[in-house]
Amino acid sequence: MSARFYPPYKLSVLAEVMGDFGCPKPTVLHGTGLDPASVDDPRTRTSIEQYLTACANVLRFSREPAIPFLVGKKLHLSAYGAYGFALLCSGTARESFTLALQYHSLATPVLAIDWYENAEHFIWTSPAETRLLVKPDLKQFILAQQLSQHYIHVKEVVGGDVTPLRAEFALPKPETWRVFEEHLECPVFFDRPRTELVYPKSVLDVVPPMTNRVTATLMRENCESLLGQSDALPDIAGEVFRMMMDRPGRFPTIEDVADALGMTDRTLQRRLSAQNKTFSDIFDDVRKVLALEYLKSTQASVEEIAELLGFANAANFRKSFRRWTGKRPSACRSAP
Repeated sequence: MSARFYPPYKLSVLAEVMGDFGCPKPTVLHGTGLDPASVDDPRTRTSIEQYLTACANVLRFSREPAIPFLVGKKLHLSAYGAYGFALLCSGTARESFTLALQYHSLATPVLAIDWYENAEHFIWTSPAETRLLVKPDLKQFILAQQLSQHYIHVKEVVGGDVTPLRAEFALPKPETWRVFEEHLECPVFFDRPRTELVYPKSVLDVVPPMTNRVTATLMRENCESLLGQSDALPDIAGEVFRMMMDRPGRFPTIEDVADALGMTDRTLQRRLSAQNKTFSDIFDDVRKVLALEYLKSTQASVEEIAELLGFANAANFRKSFRRWTGKRPSACRSAP
């Protein structure tokens, strides 16, 4: 089971919705290592893997297509603590949605989220959806829930009856497609390149009805504090290091790592900066560790090691190795 960092609000809502369908909590939580009482305890810490396990349990119990939408709509911004209230109290919707990206790592991020604008539209999207390596039915569940969350959060930030212009899914068109339109209140299109929820651009300039500069500042400070607590979130530099060590010879880019961690590359850079690290620093550390390991435990040539570590040539590798150790690679080679 992966490390646990997140309060159980998503699991609690999932169990609540399934209770309405006659599904007992132990069935929802099967295989998660959690007991029914724990998901209603704010002190409990859970993982993304546990949430995905619970969603898979839900799909085995019921194929009711409305479930992910009902779950998403119950995940009100108030459920997210300081993160949610920072969004509700921002000066404009644009500020709110920018903060949503900045602090998304506080929100049990199953998927990375992003938004962009063009001349006419404001669009929520899920840039890492192709890397969500789960079964098709679970992927549909997660994407439907994600867009349902965007739908309800935009309503709560902007106020009133704002609805999307359209929704697009990078999924085959299901037989239950009308349920998608019913819950998102807009035309829905399938077999698209990526999953998006589209609004008029004017939404970004709306002043939220709960706007309060003092409260917004306080909530942002609370979010920053949470990001800085080592027991609240993973050591990001360590997570990046481990991910790169897991893929020697085919190192992930910063975009790959950010997607896997459920954040944008800008957020990842900021989180690393808070630990006085950069992505390049960590990449350099990984190369150093692997270079020493290859020299000590294999008979691979310097040229082969340079290629494995992604250097353009052996000369560049030797230069970096001297910078790391003050020695030539041959000086660190174990005797046969």
